[in-house]
Amino acid sequence: MAVKVFIKRRVKPDKLAEVSRLITQARYNAMAQQGYISSESYTALDDPHSIMVLSMWHDLADWYAYRESAQRVSHEAEIAQHLSESPTYEIYRLGLVPE
Repeated sequence: MAVKVFIKRRVKPDKLAEVSRLITQARYNAMAQQGYISSESYTALDDPHSIMVLSMWHDLADWYAYRESAQRVSHEAEIAQHLSESPTYEIYRLGLVPE
C-alpha cells in the first residue's frame, strides 16, 4: 500500500537557497529509487524558514530502503548543517483503516 512521508525542517536564516539546492538534488536521486512515486516541497506561508517535503512511495519498505541508503544519509548530513533543529518525520498510508 502506498505511503506518504512528510519531512518538516526549520532552516537557519540565510540558508534557504542552499537547502533548496540540496533538497532538489536529493529529489533527483530519490526519483531513481525503487518505489518512488512523487514528491513536492512546501514553504509555510507565515514562516519562510519552515519547509516541508512530501514524498510518496509504493510501500513502506521502499521508503525505508531509500531512507537508509548511503546517498540519502550523506544528503541529510549536508542538509542538517543548515537547519536550526532536527527534522521531524510523519508517515501516512493512503486511505482510512477501520478500527
